[in-house]
Amino acid sequence: MTGLLWGVNYGMELLSEAKMKYHIQAMAVEKLLTRKDCNSCSALPSSIKRVFYMSSEGCNLLHEVFPEANHTVLEQLSKVDCIVYAMGSLFTSVCPSLVLRGIGETIASRSIPKVLLLNGSHDRETIGLSASGFVTAITDSLNRTYGDPDKSLKYHPKDYVNAILVPEGGQIPLDVENLASKGIFHVLTVKSVHDTKVGVIFDPVSLIQALTGLISEHMDARLAEPDPLTENVTSVC
Repeated sequence: MTGLLWGVNYGMELLSEAKMKYHIQAMAVEKLLTRKDCNSCSALPSSIKRVFYMSSEGCNLLHEVFPEANHTVLEQLSKVDCIVYAMGSLFTSVCPSLVLRGIGETIASRSIPKVLLLNGSHDRETIGLSASGFVTAITDSLNRTYGDPDKSLKYHPKDYVNAILVPEGGQIPLDVENLASKGIFHVLTVKSVHDTKVGVIFDPVSLIQALTGLISEHMDARLAEPDPLTENVTSVC
């Protein structure tokens, strides 16, 4: 699985504290090395509308191409117990993984927790965005909204994101009403730590507990559902 799009299976190694801490530290280093933190950079001259791939083989005026996702990634997405959109630079780290053909279709087809880990602070790409703005950018990327109409999708935000984890003390505004209008009602604040170089990030242990809780809650709900093969069966004497 890519670094910014995680597939989590309940109880697997990915939920270990060491590995979670590694991912969180890697995202912090990426933000530091690229100098995207809002404290060190000014906002972009204009907001980013979309992310797309270009090649000399492209046929339209933008020379745009529409590559397919790696088959192994799609296979993993079809089997995992939880999908996580990790912290990171929204448009230059997260969205490029999402616009690939097959990613949106596969994620939308899964009835599992689909969790956005909200950044602890803005960077120059996202200054002015609220939590619902992050969801909109992710939805547009997965739907390939502004590309070739023949290759775009029409899924709703809740088909891609159904839970948001927020680091305690984070700077991204939580516009709960706008999230609710998109069908996203599960917003959970998670204990955070303050890194002197990059700011607020998730506490690894608390993040593991939150993700495990979401997966466990979903599994319990599934077990409580009536079995369609037996719910209408009546005994005949």
